Amino acid sequence: MQTSLETTLAELIAFPSVTKNPDACLEALKYAQDKLAHLDLHITSSDPSAVSPWFFATTQKTLTPEILLVAHLDVVPGPDKLFTLQRSHDKLLGRGVYDMKLAAACYLEFFTSHSSELASLDIGVLFTTDEEIGGDSLREIFATGLRPKTAFIPDGGDNWQVEARAKGLYGLALSAKGKTAHGSRPWEGDNALHRILDMCHILRNEFVFTDPSGSTLAVTRVQGGVAFNQITDQASAHLDFRSFEAAELARFRQRA
Repeated sequence: MQTSLETTLAELIAFPSVTKNPDACLEALKYAQDKLAHLDLHITSSDPSAVSPWFFATTQKTLTPEILLVAHLDVVPGPDKLFTLQRSHDKLLGRGVYDMKLAAACYLEFFTSHSSELASLDIGVLFTTDEEIGGDSLREIFATGLRPKTAFIPDGGDNWQVEARAKGLYGLALSAKGKTAHGSRPWEGDNALHRILDMCHILRNEFVFTDPSGSTLAVTRVQGGVAFNQITDQASAHLDFRSFEAAELARFRQRA
């Protein structure tokens, strides 16, 4: 038998709210807003036609709540079966359970189960739908004047430990041009993929992962070529660099 929290989580998981599926993201957002509609909250939301819709709600009429509970409802792509919540022994499985629809479900259940106490609290909740692609909607949200004293974002960390800081993300796109040739005559061409792979190798050797507290560099996409026996003259790669230290970011940007 599902608990109320599991039911809410299952209903959230059922929305295929992949970031680039605006209809599903809007449906998930509307679901969350409808769950809070019967409470006496002060709600501010984006235009329904926004590329990445969002809304926040506060118990008091203020833009500076003491605590703001934050969650994103968008998820990364996955097969259809992941959008049905499953239980395996003591684990709940589904796209977004950990990142981060369980947090969203907890928020909704908290507000509903504590409806009689909300008037005495100075808290708010924020839901967004573009975190997985950078979270640019925060520019619009901050433009409303929202400035919480504390933001609670359970979207990382291990063993339920509270993280005091987060790594900054720097995404880099590399592109290379070369000269096409037949795969059997590489000396007649200039392989753009080799250029890209060589650069990725150099950067990975300079920014070596040591432990979770250190800087990380991941090659997340490599593209190039149109035929297995043709040297390509065009290639590209995407890199994901993260660090706690501004100096490390500056070093990476200078090197890349």
